[in-house]
Amino acid sequence: MAFATGVMWIILFGMVLLGIGFLVLQIFLSRAENKWLGLILPGISFLFSLLLMVQASEAGGAVRSFLVGNAGTVVYLLIYFAVRGKKKRNGQLDQMKIKDL
Repeated sequence: MAFATGVMWIILFGMVLLGIGFLVLQIFLSRAENKWLGLILPGISFLFSLLLMVQASEAGGAVRSFLVGNAGTVVYLLIYFAVRGKKKRNGQLDQMKIKDL
């Protein structure tokens, strides 16, 4: 019994680390010059939620699985728009500073 509990904690810790890794990857991709790179993880997450929806056996379950499956998509898109907005704002400030010189 204690062995199974220990394995469960190790798996949980690994999944948390994996989730943090995906968030860091999303921030890194959103900072890239190419704006499409930041949309890779939200796209994959959306396709995964569609797959979950198709596998559901009833209509109510399909809607629930689609909504729950898109939680990651929403988080990735929030990170994307926050990082891109900050990058755009900083670029505009840099252009203003250049014009002032």
